Amino acid sequence: MKTTYEQLVQQINQAFEKGDLEFLAAHLHEDVRWQISGSKPIHGKSAFLKCCSEAPLKDGSTKITVTNILADGNNVATEGIIEAETLAGKAYRQAFCDIYHFEGDLIKTMSSYLDTAYDREILAGSAIYQNN
Repeated sequence: MKTTYEQLVQQINQAFEKGDLEFLAAHLHEDVRWQISGSKPIHGKSAFLKCCSEAPLKDGSTKITVTNILADGNNVATEGIIEAETLAGKAYRQAFCDIYHFEGDLIKTMSSYLDTAYDREILAGSAIYQNN
């Protein structure tokens, strides 16, 4: 049986997939910290949402397949595959592992681990990797 946090992470991944920034905003702590491997941390709710909205992926092309979720209290780790098409028309396929720490039902910290060299190549110019 899935915990409440496991269910919430499933919903968060669905929101990422759909580009549902309203759902994401409703589940972000004002002082959220998002650390993506190989990049500077993203601090604050508005910066997190800006980063999501500026992802150079075609609207409606993103598919996230969650392959595993592990929960321990208010900490949840999830792994899976993201597939999409970039604005430049390139196929994007990336394995990921995200680790969430919640305060209540709000994401306080999120750490994302992925192949950053691949991301920098395929998503060149993305706000995530600027100034790094």
